[in-house]
Amino acid sequence: MKYRKRLSAAVLALAAAFYTGTCSVYSAADSSATEGKSLEELETIKIKNNVRLESLQRGIEKARKDYENATKKEASRKEYDEKLSEKIDIQNQNLEYVVRQINMLESEVQNTSDLASGIEWEMAECRREADVTLNLFKQRLRITYMSGTDNLASVLMGSASFSDILSRAELVSRIAQRDTELLDSLESRLTKLNEFDDQLLFKQEIISDNLEEASAKKTELDGMLEELKKDYSENREELEKLATDRKNFRKDYDARTAAVEEQRKEQDKITDAIKKEQERLKKETELLEEQARKNQVKPSAGGNSPSVPSGASQINVSPQASGMLWPVPGYTSHSSFYGYREFDNSDHKAIDIQGNDNDTIEFAKIYAAESGKVITAVSGCTHSYGKSYSCGCGGGYGNYIVLQHSDGVYQTVYAHCYTIYVSEGDTVRRGQLIGLVGSTGYSTGPHLHFEVRKDGVKTNPDSYTYINYG
Repeated sequence: MKYRKRLSAAVLALAAAFYTGTCSVYSAADSSATEGKSLEELETIKIKNNVRLESLQRGIEKARKDYENATKKEASRKEYDEKLSEKIDIQNQNLEYVVRQINMLESEVQNTSDLASGIEWEMAECRREADVTLNLFKQRLRITYMSGTDNLASVLMGSASFSDILSRAELVSRIAQRDTELLDSLESRLTKLNEFDDQLLFKQEIISDNLEEASAKKTELDGMLEELKKDYSENREELEKLATDRKNFRKDYDARTAAVEEQRKEQDKITDAIKKEQERLKKETELLEEQARKNQVKPSAGGNSPSVPSGASQINVSPQASGMLWPVPGYTSHSSFYGYREFDNSDHKAIDIQGNDNDTIEFAKIYAAESGKVITAVSGCTHSYGKSYSCGCGGGYGNYIVLQHSDGVYQTVYAHCYTIYVSEGDTVRRGQLIGLVGSTGYSTGPHLHFEVRKDGVKTNPDSYTYINYG
């Protein structure tokens, strides 16, 4: 009893420290001292470790989410970066094509300019030759006018002989032919000059339009390219930042995971130490019980008043006494009643029997409420400590016993036991020791989960009459 009181005080002190924020969390540095620790001290360290593990696990979850979010964001940024790079490449190609077009147009402009220079030189030659021809023609007209020999009759009249006539007639014919040739040449050159003018004007108009369009397109592409390069530069900076964040998140995640792993190793060491201490205490309890059986007090004459010797493995109850035996004599406080339970919003089809003030119920003896047969006996759960989750043992019951009573109508269930002393198929008597109270399975702390089933239906245990209730 003193041991249970000490353990209860330690657990209460730890809980108070935790809720006021003054709890010093166990770390790997404290692990040097599992050797020689009492079960009370080991349980205290283990509870501290559970708090630490839960905190570390929450940290791991946050680090994992941060890492995953950074990874997803970085992947999205990388995809955007790739698309933007591809767009910039295409835009560069377009710009290159426009520059090539401008270079080609400028080359064509130069060629046209050279051609225009040639045309202008030819035009100048044509004008010079036309001017020479025109001057010759003007001189010819002036001479003809001044000489009055502007027709063939005048030539014939001025001739001295027939041969002179022939000579003069041939001369007039040659002069007339020369005049015609001069006029034809002049007309041809003037026509050619007009053609040169038309060609030159047409080429200049086309080249001017193309050059203006290409220059405008180049200006537009230059602006677009500058915007893309700015966006690309900003994206690269963001990508580098994300890569750094992701690296830091991964480092933090790995560090937290390593811390949890280290803490779990320490927890395993403590669990092993607890198991050893539990085995030692179990053997010590069995030895005490064996000694108690040897010194067991007999019931008084008449058998109406039961005797409860210290360390007894059997409470002797008169066969004539009506009602079931209260499964944990001396402990009647309830932590949960039968029916709706507000804190977990459940329909609780049992009662939970807890310890009294300053007296934990842990390791208290559990007695069979009625005689009968053990139809279920589940053991092996070592998770006998308070927890806000199910360790999975016994479907949440942890170590538990189901008794089928002799009338075949009633069954009683004893759950969350620290240990059990019966096996399936055993026949037990009312008041026989069947186990010790613990906190195995889905249990927030040491208590006895007690059920009474009638024809397989769970009924309210508090509706029955009990012997040794108080």
